[in-house]
Amino acid sequence: MKRPVFLTLFCLHTIGYLFAQVSSISVDIEPDDNLKKIVNLICSRQQYLIAYPPHLSELSPEATGHFYTNSLEDLLSELFPNKLQIKKIDEVKYLVREQSPTIENYDLYQTIKGRVIDEKKMGLADILIYQDGNHQTISQEDGTFKLNLTADTDEHPIYFQGLGFQTRSLLPTQIDNFEEIVLQDQPYDIATINVIEALPAIRTNSISTSLYGTTKISKDHVLSSLYASDLIKKMQLLPGVQATDDLSAQIKIRGSQGNESLILLDGIPLFGVDHFYGIFSSANGNYLSNGQLYKNALPIQYGGKTGGMLEMNSPSVADQVKAITEIDLLSSSVSLFAPIHSKVYWSMGARTSYLNAADLNSFDLTQPKIDFYQLDNRLMTRSETVETQPQFHFSDINSKLALSLTKHLNLDLNFYASTDKLQNNYNLFYASQINRVKAQSSEVYRNSENWSNTGMSLNTHWQLSPSWQFIGNGYSTRYSNSGSIESLLSINTEAQSFSTGFSNLQDGLVSSSGFHLYLHRSTEKQSFTIGSDYKSSQIDYRFSEDDLTLLAGDDKGNEYTLFAENSWKKNKTTLTLGGRSTYYTRTQKVYTDPKIQISFQASEYFILKASSHYAHQFVRELNYENRLGQSSNYLILSNENRYPVGTSLQFMGGFSFKQSNWNIDVELYHKKLGGVLEYSLLMPGFNQDLGFNRTRSYQVLSGEGEIAGLDLLITKTIKNYQGWIAYTLSKSTRNFKQIRNSLPFPAQDDRRHQLKWINSYDLGKFTISANYIFSSGKPYLAINEIPGEIDLRKITSGKFIKNLPSYQRIDLGVDYHFKLLSKKGTIGVSCFNVSDHDNVKYLQYIFSVPLDNLPGKKANTILGTETTLLGRTPNVRLRLDL
Repeated sequence: MKRPVFLTLFCLHTIGYLFAQVSSISVDIEPDDNLKKIVNLICSRQQYLIAYPPHLSELSPEATGHFYTNSLEDLLSELFPNKLQIKKIDEVKYLVREQSPTIENYDLYQTIKGRVIDEKKMGLADILIYQDGNHQTISQEDGTFKLNLTADTDEHPIYFQGLGFQTRSLLPTQIDNFEEIVLQDQPYDIATINVIEALPAIRTNSISTSLYGTTKISKDHVLSSLYASDLIKKMQLLPGVQATDDLSAQIKIRGSQGNESLILLDGIPLFGVDHFYGIFSSANGNYLSNGQLYKNALPIQYGGKTGGMLEMNSPSVADQVKAITEIDLLSSSVSLFAPIHSKVYWSMGARTSYLNAADLNSFDLTQPKIDFYQLDNRLMTRSETVETQPQFHFSDINSKLALSLTKHLNLDLNFYASTDKLQNNYNLFYASQINRVKAQSSEVYRNSENWSNTGMSLNTHWQLSPSWQFIGNGYSTRYSNSGSIESLLSINTEAQSFSTGFSNLQDGLVSSSGFHLYLHRSTEKQSFTIGSDYKSSQIDYRFSEDDLTLLAGDDKGNEYTLFAENSWKKNKTTLTLGGRSTYYTRTQKVYTDPKIQISFQASEYFILKASSHYAHQFVRELNYENRLGQSSNYLILSNENRYPVGTSLQFMGGFSFKQSNWNIDVELYHKKLGGVLEYSLLMPGFNQDLGFNRTRSYQVLSGEGEIAGLDLLITKTIKNYQGWIAYTLSKSTRNFKQIRNSLPFPAQDDRRHQLKWINSYDLGKFTISANYIFSSGKPYLAINEIPGEIDLRKITSGKFIKNLPSYQRIDLGVDYHFKLLSKKGTIGVSCFNVSDHDNVKYLQYIFSVPLDNLPGKKANTILGTETTLLGRTPNVRLRLDL
């Protein structure tokens, strides 16, 4: 089966590549379009870089409708006849300028000739030379020019203007024939720019060693049937980010846990990012505009995390009222963007699921299909398949109010809230034999969970001078979760009846508030940042098993931080040194986080890069695995004794290669983790009596971890085709004194190989996508093979550590784009996991039951189920841009 699947994907990729060689352009032009909109539309579909003077942005086309041309030059000539001059630099770079008008019946007075040069005596091409609206020209490749003038213009200056040079003006009488005009350099201090680019909507940044992504892409690339507009899910398709759990939206970077990554939404930290089992993330992609992923050192103003960072932002400006509405089989959303005043902007986004969304047949979220324990000769009618249809509902809302108080001072106030509710139950009835006596058994399972996020932020940007700016962020965020799990096994015979069961109850509340303020200075050769950070955290948690409270706490702590960073640029090298110094009140100690980054421009297309950083984390995550094999996560605050401060020392070295429409990025990395926490049962396994392991020998363990690997990203864009390959090779291990006598063992999220192959082809009004995801299987402890209860320290052999089957899936989708009353719309049909591959989330061990096996011998069998991820899941969606 694998060979035909691979061959099909290869053929799709090859066909897309061949079709993409066609240089034609197909575009629909509306009456209200201008040059700016048309250029943005073209660049969103094909990887062109088109530059034009700002005053031409509002230029209206002389024709509208559908256009199909063989080149960019032909298209612009049809739309703007005799108005524009198009200069082709290479296959993707174009210069567009106003065409010099033909002046008829004028009295030619004189012709001025000359050459424009820089301070090094080199000729300057494409310098604009003009006297007034009717007298203008552009210098040639060698800097030479010829300008025709009419009479009575001797007193009108001639201007020489070019990007990166100081504008110079001379009177005609000051210019001798063939005189050399010298222009002085004028480096530009460019402020932060929001880039809108074609898919793959990702690019590498060699200096910050980050990845950038945007959701504002033409015709909304269909990444899967479930998260076409989900920015967090899109980020999971990048190298180094785990994408092996359909039911989790956590950002797990290079072997780190989800809590070890900082997730920011408009400056609001989020502690929970899952919706609907994690099928959706808590980020409304139609409301957001871009996101930036950091896998190495975080920006200096952020800290307190050892994994990485994802920063997501919504637009802060809009030139007209705009609305986006989207509906599919599971949820619906609406986003509104409105300029209220020339200095005031407001936006809002909201999503909700349908109350009976989980009743869809495609969402039997637990469909065990493989009997992972041995049947032997046991006499039991219990099915290994346990299908559940959970009742689920989620909703979220975003809002922003942006103010431009002055030309240089901007504020924005943001709000976010989300809620999730889950009910998941099942009943099983089956027959068996105990001591040659027939028995009737029943299992009852009840699961209820609720969680919510609420947050606000105030962001400030103040341009103090051309080189100095003040930036501030203040926030308050809150995350709460509660849940219960109850299970009961009853066995009835003619002679006796007995039962056993268990229950888990959990409650958690995380509140955090703080701010960071800093000054930033940027010049051509150097940039400098200095500031302070304050954070106050409070965490309440309680967890009980049956009638025993296992974990409980009410923790409070503050962090006071000073940070600074300096970056030098010399020739082709950029060096950045920085650090954070934090005083943590719960330990009354100071922690220092240094970092260093360096990049070297080896050639026009090749960049070498390296970084190293040390990080501390004070808000920790404790993972508890209950007797069903299900994991629950609890947030706690580090202290001096039981919960140590987490640490991470990471090194990275790699390179980036960019040429034409190719982008290859390679990073080798090594991470050393300290203070790794596990909440583990020291005596796993089942005893020989009916029911569970009831020793409850739980203990908080502190150990170390090591992660080493390679991230590879290859992106390619050819005309209408976009695609990328993301591959990660990694090894993640942990070691604890109390487990295997400090011998290293695979971490829970260890995945040796991860491959993501993303393809999209734009065919007129259709967008076709085909994606393939592969990952090595997750390691687990095979409790059913352990002979009774056993001390973790005595499990020195690796034979009880198994791996689940590999994760594989293929997603296919087709979007049709149309116009409805001049408004843009999209109808999408897609399918998640087309091949219906059985991807396993975890193994769930439930009960140890005595059964007849061999004559004269009493033996137990372990009942359990294999919980799988999403199977073949079709979806249909409708999107309108109003």
